[in-house]
Amino acid sequence: MKKFAMIFCIVLLAGLGLLQLVLAQPPTRPQTTAPPPRARIPIQDNAEPVVLEGRVLDQDGNPIANAALNYGSEYLTDEQGNFRIEARGYNTRIEERYMLVIANSYAATYYPLSKEDRERPIEIRMAPGKEARVRVIDSSGNPIPYAHVFPHIIPLPGAPFRTFGLSYSFNSPFEKAMTADENGLWEFEISPEDKITCTFSSGEEWRGDRWNAKYMQSRNVILQTDGEIQEVVLPDCFTITGKPLDAETGELISNADIKLVSSPGQYVITAGGMVLFRKNDDGSYEQKVTEDYEEYAFLVSEEGYYPQTINFTKEGGDRTLDFHLKPDPGLSGTLMDTSGNPVRLNGSVTMIKAESMTKTLTNGGYNRSIPSFGERIEDYKNVDRNGNGRFTFDKSFEGEYHLLSTDSRLGFAVMSREEFEKNGNVIQLRPWGRVEVSVDPPRELEVELVPVEGQELPGVFPLVPGKNTQKASFNGKAVIDAMLPGAKYRVYGYANMSDGTIGSGRRLLVARLDEPVSVASGETVKITLPLVGRPVTMKPQFAGVENLLYPPDMPSNERSAFAQQNAITVELQRTDGKLTLPGTFNRSTGTVTFYTVEGGMYNLIFRVTKTSDGGQPSTTVYTSDRIPVITGDQESWSVETLDIGEVSLVVE
Repeated sequence: MKKFAMIFCIVLLAGLGLLQLVLAQPPTRPQTTAPPPRARIPIQDNAEPVVLEGRVLDQDGNPIANAALNYGSEYLTDEQGNFRIEARGYNTRIEERYMLVIANSYAATYYPLSKEDRERPIEIRMAPGKEARVRVIDSSGNPIPYAHVFPHIIPLPGAPFRTFGLSYSFNSPFEKAMTADENGLWEFEISPEDKITCTFSSGEEWRGDRWNAKYMQSRNVILQTDGEIQEVVLPDCFTITGKPLDAETGELISNADIKLVSSPGQYVITAGGMVLFRKNDDGSYEQKVTEDYEEYAFLVSEEGYYPQTINFTKEGGDRTLDFHLKPDPGLSGTLMDTSGNPVRLNGSVTMIKAESMTKTLTNGGYNRSIPSFGERIEDYKNVDRNGNGRFTFDKSFEGEYHLLSTDSRLGFAVMSREEFEKNGNVIQLRPWGRVEVSVDPPRELEVELVPVEGQELPGVFPLVPGKNTQKASFNGKAVIDAMLPGAKYRVYGYANMSDGTIGSGRRLLVARLDEPVSVASGETVKITLPLVGRPVTMKPQFAGVENLLYPPDMPSNERSAFAQQNAITVELQRTDGKLTLPGTFNRSTGTVTFYTVEGGMYNLIFRVTKTSDGGQPSTTVYTSDRIPVITGDQESWSVETLDIGEVSLVVE
């Protein structure tokens, strides 16, 4: 036992000595020079790699040795121009991605990868290019030695590929190719067809010593190949310090959230993935600005205070900026129904910036409860459950805002901040307008109210085309809430295809009110919707059509599977190609139904897609000869169904 204890102590002491020796070593920095570069070994993981193999050749087919390829990691070609890449992780998704290849005396080549490259040898051809020459200087015109470059290729219009951004490691072939010389001069051969933008930065920025970086990054510099030396200026970095303070008491706000963004654009400025921001023990902040923009802004926020935005420019260098945040008292009020009683259940209110509401309405309108439009200050608030109609917002907005409340049963209200305060912080709901629609003779249709495009509602906001649609199915009569009181609506009727026929759910316009109807709050407008389309039926005849019908003794719960195995689409196509009408096929009667809006000669097109258990689907297309569907003008159309009768079809 004593012997074991002695051995343990010796080992422990030896380990401590080794640890002290390691800790005593000064930290090393990567060197700017390195031994001859070699291909990096990609990080291994458990995913199955995608192997990419191929050759790099010149335009005459001769191999290019020591060409450097960048795809996740860096790789070199051998003497015969061969390369082999094992892509892992994210890099296994090679579709619509680039691989960059550089070699001495050749233009940098961006090879667009495709899924076929997984199975075939890749051949990359390189050609001589034009030289881009850039000198990186400071604001005084002095060269910045050993500046680093990060190029990005911008695809040609219509190309499916994403913008390619190069990343590379220390002491790699790419680092050497992307580093300016001691005089700040960087030379790089590119193809004249490529549009390449670059980000230039100082050596400290590249190597991660960002707090001590002297110069900013300069982004989106487009390379020129006109033979002239292109100058890129890296302005000096600067630091802003200050404190977030309560505007009323002057006390320090220790937990304020502070973001630096570009302005305009609101791009959160980062440097290598980290924001150069830190808080000091005394509660002050320190922000180093390392990216070059025309304007900047601080966005400052904290619970219980109005957010603050402070704009500034790079002029003036280091400076002090204190933030004075005003306390936000929040907002509360009472929601009343149309009779003046507190809303007990289901009432809700949302607060929206006034400037957003005057721009556009971006969802389906006042649809049952709270719509998502404009820029919300805070999510909607429900009234208290105790029946007093009270609602409370924990935070409000220092500028102008609107309060909005909608409910399909209770009504609606839109109030400005001024109106709300004048009304004693009470929101009074108003009743919806209504449209009572009928059609004669009675017919199963789906009716829609669509607001007229471009109109403006007083005190509210302009309408977005194609939005705010309200629907209701009816048999001869329907009553629909017009959820934009004061608006003008167009009224449309569509055939109801929910009877289980093929084509169910398609929109077949059969009725329309040409003049828009205006609906005020609390008003009911009655209209009769005239038919504008004519139902036309026909019975297709071809070998096997009877096998597409439901067998008389088939249980209803088996019909869905039968329909899926024998899928059908039908169209009525005018012979001039200017009009195609979708139709429905009734599996019980074997008839096809269309609603036509124009007369002419038509062809019936009938597609059958059969799918057997576990098999591949096969589609057969049947077509008819020319069918005279309608004669006469719209005024003489009858509301009775036009029955074409049997129509012979042949395989197309």
